[in-house]
Amino acid sequence: MAFFLDSLGLSELAHNQNTIIDLFKDTDKISGEDYDYKTFFYDGGLELVARINKDSEDFDFVGVDSHLVNSNKVIAKPVLSLGQTMELPAILFSSLDDKTAFIANLLHAGLVKGEMNTDTKVSLQMCAFPSSLEVYESRKSYEEAVSEALLKDKSVLPYFYIRSLEENLSEEEKKRYQENLLFNLIAAEVIDTREYKFGNNPCFVSTINTVIGELDIIYSKNILQKPLSKHSYVVGAFYLSAEFSL
Repeated sequence: MAFFLDSLGLSELAHNQNTIIDLFKDTDKISGEDYDYKTFFYDGGLELVARINKDSEDFDFVGVDSHLVNSNKVIAKPVLSLGQTMELPAILFSSLDDKTAFIANLLHAGLVKGEMNTDTKVSLQMCAFPSSLEVYESRKSYEEAVSEALLKDKSVLPYFYIRSLEENLSEEEKKRYQENLLFNLIAAEVIDTREYKFGNNPCFVSTINTVIGELDIIYSKNILQKPLSKHSYVVGAFYLSAEFSL
């Protein structure tokens, strides 16, 4: 919960659970397979989604996640379920041409009807929340600053998952990779930035150009003091939030 609220400039909501409850008290509850869901919408298409233990009379929160409703769509194939990480189903997906893999975390997974397997084509509406972020003036500036282990342009890479599978890892390394399992490394150019206001603080949505298509990244001044400019270049670890349909 704190990760999303900090990214959105809504950290003050985390200080008092009653404030969170007030957001959702007048919204309808939808029953899912594992949890019940309540959704609060901000202007601009941002939603906060509360997961609540099933059949609880009061607000027995499991967590609060976030998503940008009018975000970009990607067609992909599920490869492997990573289980209920952070109480959200995390799945390793591949592009249809099998050239790219990424980890997406599925909102409202309990509402999806139908069977999903490795032959299924899935429409993913995705947005990204940065965990760590480095900003360069251009791709060229990135290449000049980083001489080794350069990420390919437009890349989306489930780096921490790949590294966690390596043999002969120390316990410390293994723990670090597993703690960051949900994040993808991304290197891409910014093609557009918009400003919204969610709560009392401004929040920015920048669109980047990646190998899986355009992708919206969401961040507040808690992450970056200034919004990303067009043609700047970002490199960082991102959590991909996804709504999907078969």
